[in-house]
Amino acid sequence: MSHPCPLPHAYSPTWGISPSLPVQMLLKGADGAVLPQKQLLLVVSQQGKDTRQTFLTDRSGRASFELETSGWSGRVSLRVSDPFPTPQGSQ
Repeated sequence: MSHPCPLPHAYSPTWGISPSLPVQMLLKGADGAVLPQKQLLLVVSQQGKDTRQTFLTDRSGRASFELETSGWSGRVSLRVSDPFPTPQGSQ
């Protein structure tokens, strides 16, 4: 099951279930159209540390990956952005 991920999204892990979290994101533009073959940057913030990973969406605008959660504690936030944002006014 996949859902568009509102950004930013905070995740409170439930311990004892799994040391990893499977995630599938559907990337959509402001107009609601899916964004195929688009690179995205995922930043996981936990205990004052940021971990960055890049992913490429498939032809349907989805990116699937697994997050290692075994070391997580407290509040964890996930942020997704464009790793190469277009400067304002240059479109």
